[in-house]
Amino acid sequence: MPHNISAISKVDCGPEEVSVLSCAAAGKQTLIVPDKDADGLAAGATIRKPLILLGLDSKLISCYTMTKNSLLHYGDSRANMEAYNPSYIIVLDQGSWKSEPVVDSPHRALVIDQHLAEDDDHPKGAILVTANKCPPIATSWLLTYLICRDLHDGVEESCGWLCVMGTHGDLGKATKWRSPFPNMEATFGTHTRTTINNSAKLTNAPRRTAAYDVPRAWKILIKASSPIELVKNKFLKEARAKVIHEMKRADRVVPLFSADKRIAVIRIKSKAQIHALIAERQGRDPPVNIPEILSRAADGADDDTLRERLGPRFAVGHKNASGEMIPQAAFEDFLEAIGVSSDKKPSPSPKKSPKSSTNQE
Repeated sequence: MPHNISAISKVDCGPEEVSVLSCAAAGKQTLIVPDKDADGLAAGATIRKPLILLGLDSKLISCYTMTKNSLLHYGDSRANMEAYNPSYIIVLDQGSWKSEPVVDSPHRALVIDQHLAEDDDHPKGAILVTANKCPPIATSWLLTYLICRDLHDGVEESCGWLCVMGTHGDLGKATKWRSPFPNMEATFGTHTRTTINNSAKLTNAPRRTAAYDVPRAWKILIKASSPIELVKNKFLKEARAKVIHEMKRADRVVPLFSADKRIAVIRIKSKAQIHALIAERQGRDPPVNIPEILSRAADGADDDTLRERLGPRFAVGHKNASGEMIPQAAFEDFLEAIGVSSDKKPSPSPKKSPKSSTNQE
């Protein structure tokens, strides 16, 4: 593997460490738990491919995608995963927190992730594979691809476009594919960058809509043999239209600024999960470390209890898009602390969805 990948293995796994090879050889019920975005879903589709190529019956492979606003260690998530009765669990791009085992029943767990985490930030008994402290940081999909690429001759040909799609979906289409990143010339010789980039946007779309039909996006992805199939998919195109509609609404909202002019606040009311897209758009030129700026602002507040009340999901995630959930009351207090008036009401949701939409709430 390239030098920018580090594997952190944790104890309490039993005498045999979990790996893609051992999982395929075991021939037991396997649960893939990918994140809801293009990177996570592509990583899931990629880990699934070599398992099948190495002999694991596809009927033994299941996928669980988190319900809206849920996390891996939440009670409902653990119960839902437990229902699959998995012997092997592969968690992809979900973020890493120190927590109890993925499920209570005996299992082996592998966590592949890119988000900022300490060595013990993973479910008890799991093996964590990460490169979050080794710039340039490899995405979860890229880590998955590099782990699987040499396990079978068919992986590179069938999953190369997924690698690029997942990486571009997370790092952007301007990603430079040079060392230590893998050589993807063969992939770009078969599929155009435009097609791959558009497939990433479309695959990302369902998780951002109010309907949140991520399971359907997963089924579409694992059946696709090329990115052009995703670009032509009616469901994905309709989901993308909904996201664009919500983004246009957000573009009309006038930002409010903190007293030091370093933080812009755009208040909208929407069931669509577009907040991260807004943050990326506002913070990309020049690039800024959003979690760091937010953390400093909260730590500098006169209210010593504010940071704790904002909760553990405040100011975490990617440097260019800190998209998390915090209590409403604490959020209003945070705005007051940074000098933003909280009396301006959020923009209302639109009364109608775009005409191209078929799934409405």
